[in-house]
Amino acid sequence: MAAAAAVTDFRAMLGRCGFSNDAVTAIEADGFNSADEICLGTETGFRTMIKVFRERKPVGRGPTATNQPVVISGRAEQCFYALLLWLKQMSAQDRSIVPAEFTDTVLKTYRILYRDKKDSESIESSSYVSKPAKFTEKTRFPQWFRAFENWLGAQKGDMDVPMLYVLRAESTPLTGTDLANLSTIHAREIAGTHHTGPAFEADNGKVFDVIEDLTADGPAWNWVKKFKKDRDGRGAVFGMKAYYKGDAWRNKEVNSAHSGLDNGRYDREKQHNTFEHFANRQLDLYSILEENGEPIPAQKQIRDFLKRITATEMAAGKAAIAAAPGATFPTLETVVTFLSHFVSTINPGRGIAGAGRGGGRGRGGRGARFGRGGGRGGGGRGGRGGRGSGGGGDIAARNYTSEEWGKLSKEQQEKVRELRLAKKRNASAVTTGTGGDKNAAPDAGGDAGNSFSQKKGKGE
Repeated sequence: MAAAAAVTDFRAMLGRCGFSNDAVTAIEADGFNSADEICLGTETGFRTMIKVFRERKPVGRGPTATNQPVVISGRAEQCFYALLLWLKQMSAQDRSIVPAEFTDTVLKTYRILYRDKKDSESIESSSYVSKPAKFTEKTRFPQWFRAFENWLGAQKGDMDVPMLYVLRAESTPLTGTDLANLSTIHAREIAGTHHTGPAFEADNGKVFDVIEDLTADGPAWNWVKKFKKDRDGRGAVFGMKAYYKGDAWRNKEVNSAHSGLDNGRYDREKQHNTFEHFANRQLDLYSILEENGEPIPAQKQIRDFLKRITATEMAAGKAAIAAAPGATFPTLETVVTFLSHFVSTINPGRGIAGAGRGGGRGRGGRGARFGRGGGRGGGGRGGRGGRGSGGGGDIAARNYTSEEWGKLSKEQQEKVRELRLAKKRNASAVTTGTGGDKNAAPDAGGDAGNSFSQKKGKGE
């Protein structure tokens, strides 16, 4: 009685795929007479079997002919591969296979998963996604965790789906229409995969191995190590989230962000505090507040940001923003974009601030040919050769290394050449004025130094 019911359920399961009685009989005759037997087969093998069924050559004629071709529709074949996927996932999850549980709803779910699986095989691998850096004292959890999720989403596990499914908040997978309504293959694979069975345990262990590698000997290890015995990656990640997104850590992040914003200042362009550095830092701190549930309104961000800029050179830019209609600058990002352009306009040489020792603020060295005679603003005090003549910003009639020269724009390079020519003329005038005295000291920024540099092939 039980055996007969099992056969009936098995044949009904194949019938839901769209197989006719003749097709079911042919499959059983080929040795696949139970769900367990089908589970042991491969898609390639079944494709060959179905092809053979369709291409059979009848033996004999008329109603008594044998070896008749079997009609199997394309839809029935696709549904059969969805059934195969369901059977293999049930087996991987160490769940009992009950043919009656393969309902029309389950069939629809696995048709979607099977389609997505085939589509994803044609998509370029996401191996370009880099594993996040190790978690250190300076690491911010939100950014690090996003990078970790991105990387995990690009790795396929034993279930042949993105291993990010291990960290899914819901332990029960979506099915049917709820699953179908998700807009991407990636999302459906993550949402529709079970958290049970040997395959999940293997993937969960792999996630822990990665977490251990990234957190060992760091501050987050305290929240991870208790999950090492069970290699519970899901537990380890949730343990980190409980701490780094808890109230204590949140308060620490919020207080630090407010302090950083209040203490931020931009008084002029400096090598270690450029406008770009100042603006990015302010934007990052506002992002931290938003991530922790304390967003600052955009217009207040803009007002406070402008107050923190005290550089006199920026007064015109600030005035332009203040005079503009409200919709002109709706966000702090738009203000930063405008002022970044304004800074580059009034400081064309800032991209090479501090390049070499000639661009520094101190006294020049013993000669321009050693790249040390720039002094203040590129002119300054030129060592033994007297006072060097400068150009705008860091542009000066001095010699440059190849690296420094490469950082100059074409306009800046042309400006250097003009300054050198002017210095050469001045040097000639000095020589004439001293009656051709050969012992007169050469100008520290003149062509003597430049000539030495060019002969050595070290720049301009």
